[in-house]
Amino acid sequence: MKTKLSLVTLMLILATVFSGKAQTLDAKYGLDSAKTVLHASLYNELVKQKNYKDALPHWRIVFKEAPRFQKTTYKKGVSIMRYMIAKTKNPKYVDSLMMVYDQRIKYFGNNRKYGKGYILGRKGGDLYRYKNNDLTSVKEAYNIMKQAVELQGNIVEATVLDKCMECAKVLVEKGELPKEEVVNDYLKFVEICDYQIQKYPKKKNNLEAAKTNIENNFFAAGVASCETLGEIFTPKFKANPNDMDLLNKILKLLNRQECEESPLYAMVAEKKYELDPNADAAHNLARMFIKKKDYAKTKDYLGKAIELEVNAENKADLYFKMASIYFSENNLQAAKNSALKALSHRPNW
Repeated sequence: MKTKLSLVTLMLILATVFSGKAQTLDAKYGLDSAKTVLHASLYNELVKQKNYKDALPHWRIVFKEAPRFQKTTYKKGVSIMRYMIAKTKNPKYVDSLMMVYDQRIKYFGNNRKYGKGYILGRKGGDLYRYKNNDLTSVKEAYNIMKQAVELQGNIVEATVLDKCMECAKVLVEKGELPKEEVVNDYLKFVEICDYQIQKYPKKKNNLEAAKTNIENNFFAAGVASCETLGEIFTPKFKANPNDMDLLNKILKLLNRQECEESPLYAMVAEKKYELDPNADAAHNLARMFIKKKDYAKTKDYLGKAIELEVNAENKADLYFKMASIYFSENNLQAAKNSALKALSHRPNW
């Protein structure tokens, strides 16, 4: 298919022709500057028209003969390869797509904003997208995305975390990944999502959707039973009983799975209250005692949590729980008083 070149593009090509030829592959314009500019112009015009098939041979020349020419080569290359995969169903184009990512890392991996970590995240995501029926490829995609997370930390794309947890679910179900690693991934990924939700409020909806997918895949993986969590975290707790960050992570998981009756929960909740007797720590102990039907101690710790809590909505929740306990004991006046106090802290309830 023929395509029209703009006057500016033609002038650029002519100027490049008379500027001489580059002698090395690593030069910006590659082995032949005029050839590079010509074919780059052709494939760019064709990509704009979404004519990816005809763009491919022109793009391939730039990719092979002028790999340092511009970052756009790789961005457009991904679009071309994705089209060819969808159109032909030929797995060779998946391999070519992976090559695009690898070469971008080689020549543009030091880019400050879109460097190696960013590229690996995209590479791993696409490998899983196109080869999720092949367990070896799923494992490779998981490892690639885990490397992206390590390199980028809190700025890694949420979609990478989402897809990485999806890979982890597949792998642990097939016995290819330790349960403990999946739990650690979950804790890290959710922490990064929470950080980004706070930092990028305009992206809140997308980030929360990614976080929900991460949670759904994690809990669907079947690695978060009370027994399994106890096996994983009891030795960690005993090795570092004063690590408040660890205590909070353990309690978050145990509360999510309603494991308040587990021996680990008792040890961790009591240690947290000992180290930092705040509202959250008191509430954890109240949860434990209500599961044991020890209502006297439940009310005692709920009272302490209410006293220490500064957030109005949280305080309302605590008063409502207190009202529910009084009601179960048929202490109707006390139940009413606690319910009214809950209402005073959350008037629209």
